[in-house]
Amino acid sequence: MHTPPSTLFETAIRLHDQELLKYISKIVAIIVRNNMEDFHVKHLSDTQMAELNPLIRNGIYDALFALSLSGMNTFGSDFIKQAIRCIPSYWEEPVLSERLAAIAQNMKPVKENPIQFNSPFLNAEYQNGNIYEGPTTGMISIKGSYEFVLEDGINAHRHRDKISAALRKEGYMYVASLMAYIRRSEI
Repeated sequence: MHTPPSTLFETAIRLHDQELLKYISKIVAIIVRNNMEDFHVKHLSDTQMAELNPLIRNGIYDALFALSLSGMNTFGSDFIKQAIRCIPSYWEEPVLSERLAAIAQNMKPVKENPIQFNSPFLNAEYQNGNIYEGPTTGMISIKGSYEFVLEDGINAHRHRDKISAALRKEGYMYVASLMAYIRRSEI
């Protein structure tokens, strides 16, 4: 995907982009699936999980598809209204996992000014969109190397390593569970 995650959902909904909606459905589904892992191990066979996984992905895609239609026609808005009516009153409010709740607790407000690095190289990569900042978190992510904006002849994998090294020099460390770099001082 060529759209940074911070604008992926907005773009998919606004443009009713089916490929982006499918991609977002996969992202949401893998997070749901990972949250279900302990339950899977205790209560579901691999065969049952293999049957359940596409149902989850497709249900998420149905919801995103209807949300993207809700501003365009009555089918989408009626579908979402019906889904809202079906939400049981006894359902608990959703809660974040422990690790995301800890991150959310320490999130800083959205910056009005774009991020500025000490390194001209990182500033150029930020301007090119090869690295981007999460919308409210201050986390820095590197685009997939297959999506890089590069000059001809530059090896994308080596370029990614160069960006990673420059971020570490600026005091960022990679947090694998977030798939992002965070300033050491903010941890």
